[in-house]
Amino acid sequence: MGRFLFVLIVLTGTLLNAQSRPIGTIGRSGPLPLACDQNIIAFGGNIRITLPAATGIEDGCDIVLVNEESEAGKFLIDFPQDINPRLYPNQSVGITSYKGRWISTHKPGRYKVPNGSLKILVDNDGDDGNDGISRPVKYLATAVQLIQQDLDTRQSLVTIAPTIGQTFKDDAVAISGQPLGSNLIALSPNGNGTIKLVHAATCITAGDNGELFLWADQFGPQGQIEMHCNRDNNPNTPQMLAHNNGVFDGSGKLVFHGSGDKDIAISFDGPTAGSSFNGGIQVAGHFDIVWRMEQGGGRFTLGCSSQGCASIEPIADESGDMPSINRLFMVIGSEQLRIGNCPRRDGYRKVGPSIVGGNGLLVKFGCFIPGTPDGVPLMTQNGKVYDSAY
Repeated sequence: MGRFLFVLIVLTGTLLNAQSRPIGTIGRSGPLPLACDQNIIAFGGNIRITLPAATGIEDGCDIVLVNEESEAGKFLIDFPQDINPRLYPNQSVGITSYKGRWISTHKPGRYKVPNGSLKILVDNDGDDGNDGISRPVKYLATAVQLIQQDLDTRQSLVTIAPTIGQTFKDDAVAISGQPLGSNLIALSPNGNGTIKLVHAATCITAGDNGELFLWADQFGPQGQIEMHCNRDNNPNTPQMLAHNNGVFDGSGKLVFHGSGDKDIAISFDGPTAGSSFNGGIQVAGHFDIVWRMEQGGGRFTLGCSSQGCASIEPIADESGDMPSINRLFMVIGSEQLRIGNCPRRDGYRKVGPSIVGGNGLLVKFGCFIPGTPDGVPLMTQNGKVYDSAY
């Protein structure tokens, strides 16, 4: 009984001390007030707070910095390296002085996505020191990093939302692994318009259990993701890659501009869980292969939901030429592709025969596949082409 009363007295005293700590404030970018044994409340939007050096400060100067806002983060400069420089809404961090330096006493965990959804804003004029929530970061790759390292995404969907009408050059979206919670991330133009991705190599990669929803029309029916990738026309360098259990889903308009006779629009290598595009894809320029699946286990449905939509639609490039394609499809290595809507039969400057081989399966539901006179892809090494999956 005596020990219980002693513990109760100690806890009560600690709580009273915590409740009676003085409170200071900071509402604009600048140095953190060095007010020992105080709680500093930060407001003022996406401000930047610099921690002054602890030189000359006595040991045990305890400070707790609290972001009291629910819609804007704070960026922390010169804080201990084990503290995330982004202090997200409603988070706090604690520090204390020791032998002329600062050490952390409290570090916030991952930021819990509020209400099940969140947009990470990206803009050419953004700053990677911004929170991405109230103000945009500059790079798509930074947005991916924030989502996978900083956020708790359980039961939530986080969307990378680049500003429409802008071009993002040499800025790849590469997701992999398992963030805390859901592994689903969306990429959506932030409005009813187009974003353009330009890269010398692969623009978009989902690998190692990463899942990317290319939700082009999430914020408007005219939403479009336009890709000018693998501009160096390197072999075995697809514009979009699903690798080793990576998953793609898509909705809205996805447009691929080919760079030459070695280019591949979309490639799957390794096992892939069942997924689908329901907006079809458009292709322009010169490709070796538009759709390549290999190395086993993948299942995909390529279709579209709008009236009269084609699963693959040829369009003119900037010079006005229609696309030249060696093969629309190459399905090999135990992969399965279901054609939910037929590709356009005409409109190509050139199109060669598709190939299904190595235990690959193409289910074409009666579609004519351009490239051979009878519209049936070449079948090699136990490859199968069926009109029905049953």
